[in-house]
Amino acid sequence: MRRTRLVAFAALVIALLGAGATPAFAHATLLTTEPQPGGKFQTSPPEILLRFDQPVEVSLGGIRLFDGKGNRIDIGAPQHPNGTGSQVRSSLPKLGNGTYVVTWRVISADSHPVDGAFTFQVGTGGSTKGAGALAARLLSNEGGSTTVGVVYGIDRVLLFAMLALLIGGVLFMAVVFPAGRESHVGRVIVWVGWIGTVVATVAGIALEGVYAAALPLQKVFEYRLFRDVLDTRYGHVLVIRLVLLALTFPLLRVLFRGPRPASRSLPKWWLAATGATLTAISFTPGLAGHADTGEYTGLAVPADAIHVLAMACWLGGLVLLAAVVLPRTDPDELRQGINRFSVVGLVSIAALVVTGGFQAWRQVGSLTALRDTDYGKLLIAKLVAFAALVIAAAFSREIVNRRFRTYPDEDLDHELVPEPAVPVTVGAASTPPSTSSASINTTSLVTGNGAGRAGHNGDAGDGGDAGDGGGDDWDELGDEEDDDATEVRRLRRSVAAELVIAVVILSITAMLVNAAPARTVQTAPVSMTLKSSQVWVDVVIAPGIAGANDMHFTALPVGSTVSSVTAMQVQLTRPGSSLPPLEPPLRIFGPGHYISPLYDIPYPGEWQITVRVTLGETNEVVLTGKFTLR
Repeated sequence: MRRTRLVAFAALVIALLGAGATPAFAHATLLTTEPQPGGKFQTSPPEILLRFDQPVEVSLGGIRLFDGKGNRIDIGAPQHPNGTGSQVRSSLPKLGNGTYVVTWRVISADSHPVDGAFTFQVGTGGSTKGAGALAARLLSNEGGSTTVGVVYGIDRVLLFAMLALLIGGVLFMAVVFPAGRESHVGRVIVWVGWIGTVVATVAGIALEGVYAAALPLQKVFEYRLFRDVLDTRYGHVLVIRLVLLALTFPLLRVLFRGPRPASRSLPKWWLAATGATLTAISFTPGLAGHADTGEYTGLAVPADAIHVLAMACWLGGLVLLAAVVLPRTDPDELRQGINRFSVVGLVSIAALVVTGGFQAWRQVGSLTALRDTDYGKLLIAKLVAFAALVIAAAFSREIVNRRFRTYPDEDLDHELVPEPAVPVTVGAASTPPSTSSASINTTSLVTGNGAGRAGHNGDAGDGGDAGDGGGDDWDELGDEEDDDATEVRRLRRSVAAELVIAVVILSITAMLVNAAPARTVQTAPVSMTLKSSQVWVDVVIAPGIAGANDMHFTALPVGSTVSSVTAMQVQLTRPGSSLPPLEPPLRIFGPGHYISPLYDIPYPGEWQITVRVTLGETNEVVLTGKFTLR
């Protein structure tokens, strides 16, 4: 039965990851390209230049060029021109007339791949018919493996779980419940956390190679990919984590050293060294992910580390509580472990709420983004699961507060051991009881045996009453023990529910790490295509915020030659506003391609754009559309 539950639970985790695993998400945003997508050029462009909104890496990606038939053309190796990390350049050979497809793939600052494709035309001999479908097919062929995405997600869940066992386990053994250091099960759990973190980190380096390069899982052990990953920022962070884990190894040996480690107090240097090392390890997930990109990184990185620490202390502590403390029968040990961990859990929940709220605000930015983006939807799912976890924790805390906050044994000492009984004498002629009679009465009161049988004549009734009272005292003690056992069973079930929900949260977190932050999606440049039966106009407004923007307009005549585009005018209006129309000055960047660099659009919100394209001498085509600036 237990094995069946574990298999079903593992299947649930894999299903969650499979539902949200895709080979790539957009994190860095492409701002502009040269040549312009859809551009038509009389002569061969000298290079391909991509500009992004943040530094990117190309060691695991690249730029590829294909002709109109899908044949690959050799071009220069991608590089950062003049060391500018947000730009990627590849030189081009002299190209003949025809249509060409560019596919590109780079690694954004948060270690995730970004890819895309566009077309351009040289001369008038080629045709753009079917170019879009060819670009989509070529990009799909380089899109990566879904299997790699699923395995990579499982590795992230494993990493978070093992960090919880390691960090939370060490805190639990060193501070919350030192007696657990003598538990074989407790030692195994902490060492599994350490070994699992090492394995997940090494696997992360290997999987990052095939994930970022869009290769199948079979290529995971290629030395070249290991080398390329280690040259990236992500690889540097994971190497630092491995070094920190190596430093943690002797500290764990000290924690569990000796036949009875719980009888030995830990030195202050150990507490300082271990605290510093584990805290440093908690920084590595954020430095290799979203926390070190975007806005307010100076606050986001430490907030993410606190979030990881709080998660580890709570979830790792729950595992140790269930495995080491709750199976015990000594009420004092139960109360000590449960009460101390209850405080840790409460502080951890508070830290998770504060840091999680800050990160959600930073990565989402608006209720619209929370509702309309994959990241926002995953975050909502995580919040719902977290709320369920807090409810389960509240049940656990209610049991703790109701049953394990006091030490009833101390009160029972006064109730269960009454003063020695003094027999009552009736009449002056009565004979004083013997010492042996008093002893028997006292013993019977304490043991709860029928004292009436040990008394004489009239004393029997009184002794019987006393004996009955002693029996009630011991019955109360037995009831107390039965109640404790019942409450411990309830607490075990509540803790088990917390652990199940926690693994679901870790699975959702793994998908969040892989998803593009909602704010990133919402801050992409404006990109739209205005269409008519005679001409299409591609419009790109970057970065798409109120203020200075680079505006690109590329006219693509339908069924005509590139020379038929003779002029273009653009007008911007703000619906419902008294602001007069804006007319950006345009200059020719290439045949059919006009630009207005750093044009100031003063207000955010909805705008209407009107483009007038002159074809030939007098044929003017008017196209309109709407866009929104942030």
